[in-house]
Amino acid sequence: MTIPTAVASLAASILLVYLSHLEHLRSLRPSTVICLFVGSTLIFDLARVRTLNFMPNNRPVTILFAVGWLGKAIILVLESTEKRSLLKKPYEGCSLESTASTFNRALLWWLNGLLWKGSKTTLTVDSLPALDDGLKTASNPEELIEKWNEADKYRPNALLWTLVSHYMWDIMEAVLPRLAFLGLSFAQPFLVERVLGFMTEPEHVNSTNYARGLVAAYALVYIGLATSFTVYQHKTCRLVTMVRGSLITLIFNKTLVMSTSAVTDASAVTLMSTDIERIGSGIRQIPDLYSSPIEVGLALWLLARLLNLATVASTLVVIICLIIGIPLAIASGKAQGTWLEAVEERVAVTSKVLGVMKSIKMTGLTEVISNNIRGLRSQEIKASFTFRLYTCLIITFSFASSALAPVFGFGVYIIMAQAQDSGTLTNSMAFSALTLFFLLDQPMISFVDASEDIMAVVNCFQRIQKHLLDTERQDCRVTHGPETPRLIDVDPVEWQDDYGLSCAVARDLSAAWSVDDEPVLNKLNFEITTGLITMIVGPVGCGKSTLLRVLLGEVPEVSGTISTTFKNAAYCSQSPWIIFGTVRQNIVGASQWDQKWYDTVIQACSLQADLQQLPSGDQTKVGVRGSRLSGGQQMRVALARALYSREPVLVLDDVLTGLDRETERAILEVVFSSEGLIRKNGQTVILATNSAHHLPYADFVISLNESGHVIELDTYEALVARDGYVSMLTSKASTVVTTRAPDLVLDDETLQGLNLEKDDDIDSTSRSTSDLTVYLYYFQAIGWPLMAVFFAFSQDLELIDEELPEAFELTVYAVLAFLTEGFLVFVGSSYVTSAVLPFVVIVVYFVGTYYVRTSRQVRLLDIEAKAPLFSQFLEAMSGLPSIRAYGWSEHYQRQEQIALEASQRPFYTLYCIQRWLSVVLDLVIAGISVVVVAIALSMKGSPSLNLLGIALFNIVGFSGTLQTLVIEWIDLETSIGAVSRIRSYVQEAKTEDLDTEIEVVPTFWPEKGNVQISGVSASYDSSSEPVLQGIDLTIHAGEKIALCGRTGSGKSSLISTILRLLDLNNGSIHIDGVDISRVSRSHVRSRLNTIPQQAFFLHGTIRLNANPEGNAPDDVIIEALRAVNLWSYLDSKGGLDADMSEDILSHGQQQLFCLARALCKPSTILIMDEATSSVDSETDTLMQNIIRTHFKDQTIIAIAHKLDTILDYDKIAFMDHGRIVEFDTPKSLLLREGSAFKAMFDTFRRRPE
Repeated sequence: MTIPTAVASLAASILLVYLSHLEHLRSLRPSTVICLFVGSTLIFDLARVRTLNFMPNNRPVTILFAVGWLGKAIILVLESTEKRSLLKKPYEGCSLESTASTFNRALLWWLNGLLWKGSKTTLTVDSLPALDDGLKTASNPEELIEKWNEADKYRPNALLWTLVSHYMWDIMEAVLPRLAFLGLSFAQPFLVERVLGFMTEPEHVNSTNYARGLVAAYALVYIGLATSFTVYQHKTCRLVTMVRGSLITLIFNKTLVMSTSAVTDASAVTLMSTDIERIGSGIRQIPDLYSSPIEVGLALWLLARLLNLATVASTLVVIICLIIGIPLAIASGKAQGTWLEAVEERVAVTSKVLGVMKSIKMTGLTEVISNNIRGLRSQEIKASFTFRLYTCLIITFSFASSALAPVFGFGVYIIMAQAQDSGTLTNSMAFSALTLFFLLDQPMISFVDASEDIMAVVNCFQRIQKHLLDTERQDCRVTHGPETPRLIDVDPVEWQDDYGLSCAVARDLSAAWSVDDEPVLNKLNFEITTGLITMIVGPVGCGKSTLLRVLLGEVPEVSGTISTTFKNAAYCSQSPWIIFGTVRQNIVGASQWDQKWYDTVIQACSLQADLQQLPSGDQTKVGVRGSRLSGGQQMRVALARALYSREPVLVLDDVLTGLDRETERAILEVVFSSEGLIRKNGQTVILATNSAHHLPYADFVISLNESGHVIELDTYEALVARDGYVSMLTSKASTVVTTRAPDLVLDDETLQGLNLEKDDDIDSTSRSTSDLTVYLYYFQAIGWPLMAVFFAFSQDLELIDEELPEAFELTVYAVLAFLTEGFLVFVGSSYVTSAVLPFVVIVVYFVGTYYVRTSRQVRLLDIEAKAPLFSQFLEAMSGLPSIRAYGWSEHYQRQEQIALEASQRPFYTLYCIQRWLSVVLDLVIAGISVVVVAIALSMKGSPSLNLLGIALFNIVGFSGTLQTLVIEWIDLETSIGAVSRIRSYVQEAKTEDLDTEIEVVPTFWPEKGNVQISGVSASYDSSSEPVLQGIDLTIHAGEKIALCGRTGSGKSSLISTILRLLDLNNGSIHIDGVDISRVSRSHVRSRLNTIPQQAFFLHGTIRLNANPEGNAPDDVIIEALRAVNLWSYLDSKGGLDADMSEDILSHGQQQLFCLARALCKPSTILIMDEATSSVDSETDTLMQNIIRTHFKDQTIIAIAHKLDTILDYDKIAFMDHGRIVEFDTPKSLLLREGSAFKAMFDTFRRRPE
């Protein structure tokens, strides 16, 4: 050792002590610098000790260096010791990875505890390792968002380059270990050549030392390959996880500010699932993309050293395959984009259909809808064929390169050697060249695959960028004053005095939903006074809902001015926004918890009786989009949310639609009367309504005409006195208003935290062990709750379409390759089989016990954890106007962060344990290779060189084959789990039709329309109380029967029973003498003509929606649309061939369209479920006239809350608690003393005092 070297070592030791002290105090983990420095110098010092040991007369120095080496090893052990137990409280919850040492992270030892736990118990998301700060920050990427906002967003691939610049360091972190892996890979052919060469050399003095050096070299190279591969793959997986978190957050944040007209449910969900999954797959290929050309160049150069000019033949094969493969990869990426668009369209239609399934069943259109979705599925599969064809071609040319390059290379070499008489291939040269061909083959395949994946990444980024550039909400309001405070211990007069009495002022206001559309509102001028109740009335389609949206800043095209003193408001849309949660969660929302105020709101909205009937009270899950609640209950829950929020301004869009008059009256009295909640809180109410009997509660009324102009504007009393629209409405209406509401407790108490029950529903089949019958079910298929069905149509089908075929193919390939390579390794080194085989069996058992069990659970947790994330997206998109109106965007962003972090944990953990598997298997292969080489060298001359060469050559790829086998097997098990879930749904979901429902009805049944209901009792399930009890009802052909009664009296249940949506406990129903319990339910519904309360539309044209059965000619459809006054409007949108969207129709117009659909369907029985609930009195009159003229000869069964529309019906069935308590003509019931119908009708007709 020279003096400068000694001085440098002394200085390094002093700095090491100081750095160790600093790292101990300021770092959560052991020092990476110290561990790498000491670890690397240990290797070099060991070589020095070995050299000194062979030098004569140098024993003291050797001992001194050996002691120094031992001391350095002890320092390395101490420095690598983790200090998790020493961390103070703020850092005790840090992730295991953030406190792990360098070697722990390189070998992923920090996962051992999880693998042990997963092999013994059932894992949950909470039992997985926590994410470190880097991964958490990526899910809330403020810096990235700032970069994106500053970027030129319309530049091609702007989003891609923004993420590349943001994560450049994370991308570069994988470069060094990837290059180390590259270098160590190319050491393998030299090792093979030297071992085989050594085996042919004669013995000499240093043979033993030389052999030991070769064994050590093998150990160093293969251990280095294991660690470098694991490190660069782990770094790449961290990058994938960070990019995933950032993109999901960007998509969600963008969705929250998008224009409602630009949002589609399936678009964002497809982007955050399918597209981001493909981006992740592509990012994992980035290291191969930049390293493969280097590997190809090195391999060709080294081959040229061995095969000389013969390498040109192999090179030509490689180049030809590349020239063909790269364009195929580019075309494949484009084909995949087309496939994704088809997937997105199918998911969008499926999502919409599942939300209105009850209405679809009522109308008997399940077969039409099924055919529609099957058609989309067929189009999707057809779109995938092109992509799959390109993929097959790419694989073909990739393997052609690996198969043909050695053949051409060796063939030309042998021919040239024989021609030049210069000898032929030696064993060492042949196997060294084969190893190089293998090293050439792998980057070739990787490069083509990476090119294909990168093209898919670019396409996916372009789709996401397009989404991020979609139209944002343009708030055209001019807001004066600070954000309005919530009414929690605030005197409402305090904030009135500062900003005057007007909370909204419009001047020459016109509004349209797009630049190309005609204005819905025209030149409006009005003022809305703070603290008063203002109602907006007008005919269907006049723009009432649009005006409310303008006041909330949700309409994109506005001219003139609209000024407001409020930014946020409590908003109830005409279609209630209901989230997937409990009743309480829907009412409380993002507001703070207050038990007394909550109880007050429940009472005000008449929800007490409803909550008592629900199985878990206000903790009952309402289902997707409130599917477990009636329409009236959904409306009242939405109103309760508005009241509970205590916002100073309430914007309500026809919130009392579909309620019976008694419930409606109770809410009007308690909420809107002179001493109701609204008045006591001093809140401002802007209410759009179609009901004239609401107007007496108004302080001010704005009346619009059909063209969207203001025709009347004054107090209610003044407008009633005039001869105008409001006066005309009022003259037709009968309302009741009390001057005093019941006394309510309005004082507030200390706000309490809201502890909501966690949903623990987990599909038991998703965690089950593998089942061979699932594979059988899958092969047979080749060539529950609403959310479960949705994910079966989206996530599970994605697994089945993409991952399952690939996993199956690669598993079969890996099994065959493993058996072949393993056979060749052991045949070539049969002398080590007895020593190595037991060790391999033990390792395989260990992997099977610990890795497989844990990996399967984590993979399924990854799938399960995505469900809340998807649900969060769907809820936010369906309620965007409400979320923004309430000012809850930040709350939903926080909720998205929680759901995203819960999803990221299994996502990242799965990657990590896969890398753990790779390092374990690589180390096993390293051990096998060292044992093979060591025994071979110790038995020099014994084994056959050819067999040994075959063994050493196959060891090179044996590790990768073993990894592929285990990983693809796990992916296959996970993917087949999707088949298992679908099979469980198909087998366990109760099919509607029973074995007894096989009677064939006549072609024109029912010909007359007679309905005989005898002794019918029914309940929703066997454990619940009957909702219908002893119903006896005879309806003659052509009679018009109205079903009346309070909410919950059984009207809808009776309709559901006739339509076979509800099974009978007792009794029978005959239609034209046919017992419908013996007829297929779909046949019964398809033969009846039903207008449901909830309008729905199919994916397709106006023609398809007006006549889904396709049995009406165009002139009949046009005449039907003309009868409901919609044809001129729809004709201007493109006529019958135009694509149908409910967005182009108001709610009232949607119900008119449903009536037109009924006009196009021939039937002798018409069933109406409150079909006129969302229309004004004039439109109601139009609909009633159509019903009386076009359906005059048909049997009509109608649920009615507007009692004045049924006085000319033949009979009225009044229901109460599931029984028909009265059944007679309207005249007889009105003349009967003590009649329940008469009492309700008197209430209905009573005018305000």
